[in-house]
Amino acid sequence: MDTKKLMVDVVNDMFIGRDAEAVDRYVAPEYLQHSPLARDGRDALRQLVLSLPDGFDYELVRLLADEDLVLLHGVLRGIGSGPSMAFDLFRVRDGRLVEHWDALAPYTQSNGHGRPSQTDGPADIGRPEMTEGSRRVVDAFTQSVLVAREYGRRDEFVDLRGYVEHGPRLPGVHADQERIGPSASRVHYRTVHRVLAEGEFAFAQCEGAYDDAPYALYDLFRVNDGRIAEHWGVHAAIPSEPLNHNGAF
Repeated sequence: MDTKKLMVDVVNDMFIGRDAEAVDRYVAPEYLQHSPLARDGRDALRQLVLSLPDGFDYELVRLLADEDLVLLHGVLRGIGSGPSMAFDLFRVRDGRLVEHWDALAPYTQSNGHGRPSQTDGPADIGRPEMTEGSRRVVDAFTQSVLVAREYGRRDEFVDLRGYVEHGPRLPGVHADQERIGPSASRVHYRTVHRVLAEGEFAFAQCEGAYDDAPYALYDLFRVNDGRIAEHWGVHAAIPSEPLNHNGAF
């Protein structure tokens, strides 16, 4: 089964096409919702599709598949007060969606670090043979530098001379005081829940806090020559009263 093609069809039919009947084709009856902003179950997803406004758009930028998990990285437009950058993670079983996690943050055209947008940069998987190497680098960086805060080890994992930042500044990369951003210094990574990889890209789904507030920390990396070369990310607050009780992770 081509899980990437499945996800493209899901985006086009369910979300852009707003076809509620597509929910029955693509979503399993046991569908489990982890997004704190959505109600649980297939019926709730069907209602969500029907409620999408005419101007809704899902601009899919990157798509990674790792066994039964598929990651979508894109921009949502037409809902809320402005566009949102989104990471959507789905689990697929027997050709249907069975589980979903996400993180969203306001999208701006410029990311504040000299890039034209928060989503620009390479998108295609060009080196599939790098998958396991990319996974190892990102898992080790996330566990040792971000969670354990062993900032002195960042040179082992990050190409600081060529590093390109698209999202929130990572404390493990910008750890020296003169470069660290005011938000990154208050972000604390606590638990790594999943690391996905395909080719030169790897994604870490983490749980943490901004100050003392619980946050979902979603980070996508591009690896080059054994080191992290590029980063996209979303740091999203976890509401105290979620719309479902399945847990954000």
